[in-house]
Amino acid sequence: MSTRSCIAVAKGDSWEGVYVHSSGYPTWLGPELWTVLHDRHHNDVHAFAEQAIYAHRCGYSDFPETCYCHSYTDQEESEMIYTAEDEHANAALHIEWVYVVGRHVLTIFKSVPTNRELRIENMTGHWWMEKVYRWAQVAQVSLQGGEPDWEKIEALGRWILDETAHVLGEVAA
Repeated sequence: MSTRSCIAVAKGDSWEGVYVHSSGYPTWLGPELWTVLHDRHHNDVHAFAEQAIYAHRCGYSDFPETCYCHSYTDQEESEMIYTAEDEHANAALHIEWVYVVGRHVLTIFKSVPTNRELRIENMTGHWWMEKVYRWAQVAQVSLQGGEPDWEKIEALGRWILDETAHVLGEVAA
C-alpha cells in the first residue's frame, strides 16, 4: 500500500505543492527531500520550488525519480497541485503526510481524523459518508541545521494520529 504525501513550498500563511504517490513517510521521503533541497539546490527554496514542484505539476509516482509528467507519456497530463485550503475538500483523507519547505524551516504535517463526516455523492446519485481529516503539524525543522531524526518525526506523527483517534473515540462514546 502506498503512503501518499505532498511536497510543497510556503506561500505566505499557506502552501502549494504536488502529489507524491509512494513512500511518503518521513523515514523514506524525509531523507530524499533533504538531499534534494541541500545537495541539488543548496537550500535555495526558489530553485527547489521551480525544479522539484512547478516543473512537475502532475506530481510524482515516487520522489524525486519518477514524475507523472515526464515518465508516463501515454497518460493524459493532469495537474496534481494541492494547497492548504484543500484540507477543507478532504484531501487530508488521502494525503497522509505534507512537507512544506519555507525559507528557513521544513514543516511536516500528518493527516488525522476529526469528529466530522462529509456526505459524498457520485454522478449516479449514490452517496456515502466519509470521515473528515485535517493536517496536524508534527514538526518544524531548521533548514540551516543538521538532518533531523526522521524516525522520531515518523513516530511523533503516529503518536499524534493515535492520540487524536483515542480522544475522538472518547468523545463519540
